[in-house]
Amino acid sequence: MEPELQARLNSTSKQQMVQLLEELLQRHPELLTEMAALLSRIVEKEDKDLRLDDWDEENIEEVVILPSSRHPAAPPMDLEKYRQRVERYSERLRQRESVTVITTDLEELLFEAEQRTLQYDYYNALGIYAIVLDERLKERNATLIRLLDHSMDEVIPDLATLLSEASSSLGYDSNVTPLLSKEERQHWLTRLVTFWLKRLDNREIEEDLSEILLDMIWQEDIPILVEMVTNELQRLRKGKSSTIVDLNQQYRLRVLERFLKELPYTKQE
Repeated sequence: MEPELQARLNSTSKQQMVQLLEELLQRHPELLTEMAALLSRIVEKEDKDLRLDDWDEENIEEVVILPSSRHPAAPPMDLEKYRQRVERYSERLRQRESVTVITTDLEELLFEAEQRTLQYDYYNALGIYAIVLDERLKERNATLIRLLDHSMDEVIPDLATLLSEASSSLGYDSNVTPLLSKEERQHWLTRLVTFWLKRLDNREIEEDLSEILLDMIWQEDIPILVEMVTNELQRLRKGKSSTIVDLNQQYRLRVLERFLKELPYTKQE
């Protein structure tokens, strides 16, 4: 195409282009069939490209970027109302409120944590996750335990990514400390180890939780984990029967022994 003609076409409005095509067809009606076929192929190609773009967006692994100078951390919010909301679950169950209603409320709460993560509000998102986990560890009600376990199983991958990044300075601008302080990180580790020990019979979740622990610990955290796991090993060994083979107990022993061997000793602060 001549450069001058191409430049004029590029500056032509949609209405002018339609008028041009109409006049061209009036003068050369034999072009109608060919133009319709060309237009159909162009539309099909654009639709295919759009579908491919949509597929690519859906299959791109989400990358979490922690707060930086471009995404400053949101100020801590008052989480007490969230804690009270979760602590009422047990009482609501005792009053025979529908489990479905409570499950929906819990899902909304965890969805808020997810949305806060997407909005770079990592600290408060972790606060919501902590409240739910703390309620699970209190073991107030068997039904509530199952409900909380199921809900936490669904969000463990998101929580794993968030805790890994929040415990590291790699996701930040240089010379910026991790989101979690030493005390906060160790509190999270204690919380997760306790939850992990209660879930050892669930092998899939057990592996996820142990990976989170190994990923987020620093060298100064290792004694805390060693003490907690060693105490659990001693408890299991004391309760071990010399005559009856308990396969679940043997599995728990192997998991804990393996975990101690996998603890790193090179991570420096």
